[in-house]
Amino acid sequence: MADSVKKIRLNDLLRLPENGDIKVKFCKYNGESNPIDEYLEDPERANSIWVAWRGKRASFHVGQVVLLVMRMKSGLELLTSIRKVTADTGVPESHAYSTEELEEFRQYYGRIVLESPNPPIGQTYIQFYSSVVDRLFVHEILPERFSGQTFPGMNNIRIRLGELKSLNEHHRQDWLLPLSTQKGIYMITDTETNERYVGSAYGENGIWQRWMTYVYTDGHGNNVELYKVLKEKGADYSLKNFEFTVLETFGFGTDDQTIIHRENWWKETLHTRQELNKN
Repeated sequence: MADSVKKIRLNDLLRLPENGDIKVKFCKYNGESNPIDEYLEDPERANSIWVAWRGKRASFHVGQVVLLVMRMKSGLELLTSIRKVTADTGVPESHAYSTEELEEFRQYYGRIVLESPNPPIGQTYIQFYSSVVDRLFVHEILPERFSGQTFPGMNNIRIRLGELKSLNEHHRQDWLLPLSTQKGIYMITDTETNERYVGSAYGENGIWQRWMTYVYTDGHGNNVELYKVLKEKGADYSLKNFEFTVLETFGFGTDDQTIIHRENWWKETLHTRQELNKN
């Protein structure tokens, strides 16, 4: 009988002193922001901001090393940075800590996916590295820095505009190819208000082409009602709060009028003309 494959610990790669002056900050949705979403938009800013927060009590001290780990939507964890604390203002409930990234581990940042060492409950928490080092196992090493979720199949898409923007910037073929070869009906949900918009895609490059118009127009896609929302709340609002999903797909042989008819059927079924559809 073949021996079972031994799991690889994170520290088998990093070779950090296991009882050193090191902590791990596990970052999860805090009720307002999702760290992995902010990481996709601006990795350096996200790393700096999420390690900088000082609660009522001090979490770190100058000279201490901090591993920054962010919860992925799959429930796994992503190692995004290893940083040394260089300053502390001492002000509670503020971004008190200044840090600098350790360059010797740069090849691993955004690429090491870890098994979650704890149940997915609660919010951001901090532990000493020595207390979790034997529970931090490598799930996967990505070929390049994490740029968004793997294509989940046409029937399982639920993705923010900010993540679509990142996928486009990284030329993610696993998303571009299937979405470019299908016409379809899609829905955008404003996750803050739960108002919805139903649209159709039947251009030369299908759903992907239509969704990219939202990326290139700061979220409104030339729709009057979405434009009104963003004029009031700002373009960045769409990156965090507009969520896209596919309702129905069609081959390129399908007549455009058939798709328009189905678009109207979905609008009537979901009653979106009382929300963000006005036509």
